[in-house]
Amino acid sequence: MSIDVGVVPVWRDTSQTTDARVEALIASMTLEEKLAQLYGIWVGASSDGGEVAPTRTT
Repeated sequence: MSIDVGVVPVWRDTSQTTDARVEALIASMTLEEKLAQLYGIWVGASSDGGEVAPTRTT
């Protein structure tokens, strides 16, 4: 797989609509990535939530 350095993925292109960006991001994700999003698995994130949205502890 080759990567064109000058091409911005649709999901990172702020000139695109939110719907287009979300659709492109979901289409590019693997099943494992989608499942991780459902369960909130943040590999490498600290437990204080500084790098990501706060986690629910209740």
